[in-house]
Amino acid sequence: MRTGDGGYLDSEGFLYVCDRTKDMIICAGENIYHLADFKVPKTVKVVAQLPRNASGKILEGEAPRAFWAGRVRNVN
Repeated sequence: MRTGDGGYLDSEGFLYVCDRTKDMIICAGENIYHLADFKVPKTVKVVAQLPRNASGKILEGEAPRAFWAGRVRNVN
């Protein structure tokens, strides 16, 4: 499979994606360009489960509360 991503595997088998081989990604008919360095996220927050209502829809207003309640962890 060719995705257009440039990366490498380290000695432990971890995959690092470093760059795109093309300057533009086309997704659902939209052209997406690389972010400037200062716009790239420094950290990613992961929650075990997003809060949902009885019908299974995500409660978007509850997600920030889960963050501030400490139910998230850093992934770098």
